[in-house]
Amino acid sequence: MIKNDEMDRLLRYLANQSSYEEMRNVQLWLEKDPKNRSQFEELKKIWLLTPDNLNWNTDSEWANFKNKIEAQQEISNESAPQSAAEKSINSSYIPEYRPSLLESLSFYFRRYSFALTIVLIALIAGYAGYNYFNSPVGNSSDSIIWNEKITLAGEKAEILLPDNSKVILNSESKLRYPNSFSGNSRDIYLTGEAYFEVRNSNDRKFNVHSAGFSTTVLGTKFNVSAFHDEEIISVSLLEGKVKITPENENSNDTKNARSSTILSPNQQWVYNYNNKRSEINSFNHEKAIGWKDNIIVFENTPLIDVFKKLERIYGVEFRSEGNFKNKNITTKFNGDSIWLVAEVIKKTTGLNYKTITKNNLPGTFIFY
Repeated sequence: MIKNDEMDRLLRYLANQSSYEEMRNVQLWLEKDPKNRSQFEELKKIWLLTPDNLNWNTDSEWANFKNKIEAQQEISNESAPQSAAEKSINSSYIPEYRPSLLESLSFYFRRYSFALTIVLIALIAGYAGYNYFNSPVGNSSDSIIWNEKITLAGEKAEILLPDNSKVILNSESKLRYPNSFSGNSRDIYLTGEAYFEVRNSNDRKFNVHSAGFSTTVLGTKFNVSAFHDEEIISVSLLEGKVKITPENENSNDTKNARSSTILSPNQQWVYNYNNKRSEINSFNHEKAIGWKDNIIVFENTPLIDVFKKLERIYGVEFRSEGNFKNKNITTKFNGDSIWLVAEVIKKTTGLNYKTITKNNLPGTFIFY
């Protein structure tokens, strides 16, 4: 059963309203126990089944959704099958069918979807009427419909935004963007890594919100890397000019960052969440942005970091049997197969490897 504090954290994560620190805590919780990931996947399916996939912007909506889940969990626990001893006493015992949490809530939403729809229409109409008479003319931010694109390990995605700006989303990343841009800015939200080619718009800035920072541009080409399980966030600029600003200067994650940083072409801004310090340097274009063209560059990179990146790109697991913290790799891959990658690591490090297959495909590479 998911605890209250964990439920709050997971719901904020699903709603893309978590801080960077909360996202890291969720990732650690998922990796701690396979049961945690199983519970999260079921909760995610329930979240996607909510009527109209609503945004939960008030405390009452959060509490309402959470209470429904907790109630279903209690019902499931109360309806647990009899023990082995009870079964032996009751010879006519027939195992009781116990619907899963997902099945129960799916039934709930199907059964009451019409009533919920009527209530929601009334609420939305009232809220829209209030805004019409109490908001400035032309303010249509409340009518924005948001899209969300999530990539899994081993896959990338190319997205064309409403202003015809292009985004290439790296593996294990998430991009949230509106159906159309309105107002004086173009705002999107990123977790993970993406490459951007932004269409110039003299009157509307383009803002990428990621891991507690916003990167603001007018028209340019740049890369943002902000994975929730890494201590480093970076912005690499190819063309144009960008400004990087902490979104909350009082946050523990960004408290030592400058109020704003402006980059020129061929500069890379790097912020370390451990020591809370940032720096600006020139950078290797292939190392920072080559991933979008299937180019992977390692320069004296620790083996543990090499494995993490390869897992994300190829969608397979890499493990080591032994302590290889002092093993570093310098090499380059250009669209190579996973088998060639494993052989290069073997020759570069002097290690051997074995594989565990899954559905006749390599699922895990173990180096020893």
